[in-house]
Amino acid sequence: MKMKSSACFSLFFPTVMIFILFLYSSFSLRAASAHNHDDFLQCLSHQLSNSTSFAKLIYTPKDTSYISVLNSTIQNPRFSSPSTPKPLVIVTPLDASQVQATVKCSRKHGLQIRTRSGGHDIEGLSYISQIPFVILDLRNLSSISVNVDEET
Repeated sequence: MKMKSSACFSLFFPTVMIFILFLYSSFSLRAASAHNHDDFLQCLSHQLSNSTSFAKLIYTPKDTSYISVLNSTIQNPRFSSPSTPKPLVIVTPLDASQVQATVKCSRKHGLQIRTRSGGHDIEGLSYISQIPFVILDLRNLSSISVNVDEET
């Protein structure tokens, strides 16, 4: 009888520890996400200080138009459900310098970038991720200029 009780405890204890570790990591991930979100926005604001109105380029979950901007190019409705992970920020740059600033700040604050440009994305790779991420929405960049002589 003692052997059975001891076997139950030896299975129960690791299970409880894994559960506690899971809870701790999910809470710390949320806290880190909130911290990264604020730091990212501050970095972007600093990088874009000489740029077009910051508010016109950035959409956060607090903005009323966030969901409509997020869902505007979603091809597969299952990715627009409430349970689908959402980006911390959607950035809609107007020029290359704003793209650069987004990449720099994302990298600096450990946020993954998902890029979308209005093309087909049935798999949802441009607007979902299991880790904290930013959408770089290129809808406003409708042309590019190439200078062969300067290689730019």
